[in-house]
Amino acid sequence: SILYVRTRLSVLHGRPISHRTSLIAHVMALIIGGVIWANGLVTWTALLALVLLLVRAVVGLRQTNVPARTVGFQEMGSGLLYAVLGAIGTVRAIC
Repeated sequence: SILYVRTRLSVLHGRPISHRTSLIAHVMALIIGGVIWANGLVTWTALLALVLLLVRAVVGLRQTNVPARTVGFQEMGSGLLYAVLGAIGTVRAIC
């Protein structure tokens, strides 16, 4: 998420930056999460959260006219969603 936000803010400020690093990091996180899920160490909700973060990055990096404040609120929302999905997965694994 840090790479994504930095990329997003650089775009908003007109600085030349490649989206590639942020997207590669999200894809790698999804691959690693998939391996961990396949080994039964996390629930499917963790994998769903990583997919949603990747989609957020792809869609978000296409938006260029969004104020930094809005980006911050979007990140708070995606962080909350990630935490909720993690909690749901943990509760389901325990019960």
